[in-house]
Amino acid sequence: MLAHAPPGTSALFGWSIAPLPVLSLAALAALWLVGVRHVRTRSVGIGQARPIPRSRSILFLAGLATLFVALCSPIDTYADDLFS
Repeated sequence: MLAHAPPGTSALFGWSIAPLPVLSLAALAALWLVGVRHVRTRSVGIGQARPIPRSRSILFLAGLATLFVALCSPIDTYADDLFS
């Protein structure tokens, strides 16, 4: 990616923070955390839903962070030109 940067620009600082992906990912993270909290507070008795493991929440949020990097970093700038 650094080799294909246009002259005079830095590929490391070419982040484009578009509001739609950022707000969408933030909303998904908030909905996930609210849902996890709801399930944990409701799973008190026997036979009710088991609480969601903490590792699942960490991995879900890490996936959202990966999507953020893919959509807002300089990688997205070259998505149309360098599909491979």
